[in-house]
Amino acid sequence: MSRIKNILEQGSSLHSYYDLSRVKAEMKEEQAIWKKTTYKGSLGEINSSYIDGGKEFMFADYHQEISCDTLIKTEVGQHTCLEMTFMLEMDELTDQINGEQNTYRAMQQNIHYIAPGSETELYCRSGKKYRNFDVYMDLSTLQEWKLDYAPLDALINAVQLGKSATLFKESIPVTASTKRILKEISSSGMTGIAREIYMKGKVFELLAHQINFVTQKIKVPEEKVRSNFRMGEYDINVIEKIARFIEGNTEPFTTIKDFSRRYGINEHKLKNGFKAHFGKPIFEYAQDLRMLKAKEMLQSSQKPIKEIAYEIGYKTPVAFTEAFKKYHDMLPKEIRMMM
Repeated sequence: MSRIKNILEQGSSLHSYYDLSRVKAEMKEEQAIWKKTTYKGSLGEINSSYIDGGKEFMFADYHQEISCDTLIKTEVGQHTCLEMTFMLEMDELTDQINGEQNTYRAMQQNIHYIAPGSETELYCRSGKKYRNFDVYMDLSTLQEWKLDYAPLDALINAVQLGKSATLFKESIPVTASTKRILKEISSSGMTGIAREIYMKGKVFELLAHQINFVTQKIKVPEEKVRSNFRMGEYDINVIEKIARFIEGNTEPFTTIKDFSRRYGINEHKLKNGFKAHFGKPIFEYAQDLRMLKAKEMLQSSQKPIKEIAYEIGYKTPVAFTEAFKKYHDMLPKEIRMMM
């Protein structure tokens, strides 16, 4: 890192761009629940959508395109918060917190706290695109997190002692359920106290999914899945590419065999590796995305229900309606009537 020419120190325009208190104040002045901003500078271009979640929460969806190798140095101030981070798209990202290096990859999530006074260094690589969704929580939220769960207790104790900490020792995969909740946060049109209640519920839902994923892995060891194969870095990257393809093509794909041939990965590794990495089978992952897209289309467009059914790959509107009711516990027309 010593050879990096582009080094952004504390007080740079980029640090001002990331100043959450400034964004929050501007939202209040504009009486806005959304704020879209763009930074252009020596680092490259960053497009952000900030989402106001009330007194306790704030959300940010960052899209970054890096033009040159950059080292961003920061000293954490006194007004820190607890943060959920969802790494959605990136090759690899590294940082250092008080000299300890961490590596992050796509489709990973964790909850962390960085203590005031900590020195951080974030290394961004040239020619790379990064996308992450962050949930910022006021530390008062921890009072409601005092549950019978040892990792949460450890995190709360660390915060009270002013020490940096993460909820999970290792980052866990971003699942289809997690992505569904993030989209619901982004698309909520509620205002006032209803919005605050809704956002708090969604943050707790994210926490519940994360804890459930970790506890289920403990209860059902993955040796049953991993005993017959090992996934290397190449296999994980291929599986993540397939997941991104599914996200961009919600109509039904053909078979696991076709994916295996197209991406050059063993069928057994794809089938079992996908479930181990994302927490659910590949077809269930795809179904989650299709049902989420259908709900969004019903809410944001006036397209006929049968047209939406065909667009996401159902042969008949009846089959779509049955699947939608089973998944959302509501009929498509009921979703539309609510809007």
